[in-house]
Amino acid sequence: MAENNIRILFLGDEGVGKTSIITTIVTDTFPKEVPKLFMSAVTISPDLYQMPNQTITVLVDSSAAKTAESATDLEIEKANVIVLVYDVNNFDIMKRLRTYWLPRIVKINDKVPIVMCGNKMDLRSST
Repeated sequence: MAENNIRILFLGDEGVGKTSIITTIVTDTFPKEVPKLFMSAVTISPDLYQMPNQTITVLVDSSAAKTAESATDLEIEKANVIVLVYDVNNFDIMKRLRTYWLPRIVKINDKVPIVMCGNKMDLRSST
């Protein structure tokens, strides 16, 4: 990857909203219907967010499916930043951050910065 590229990998369990976040970033609108998986990678022009030094940002969606484990591991290895997305309304998914996702990431790429992203706050009940 070129020196002025930043590869951001969105990881997390199925249905936590990784694709929704990427779609919102790319289209600047919240999607009413979201495909199951956006696409493997989306390149954002440095002009969009006025990035210095013509830095190109690549957003990578990932699948939580067992059949995609080796491809996901390769993306973890290549990532400059990982956004670990979880559903704030699902305790089991939040627990998997500690028991599954964080150990997996550290085993593959222990130097990558990890951003925790709690999603679906709008669906949280007020009680």
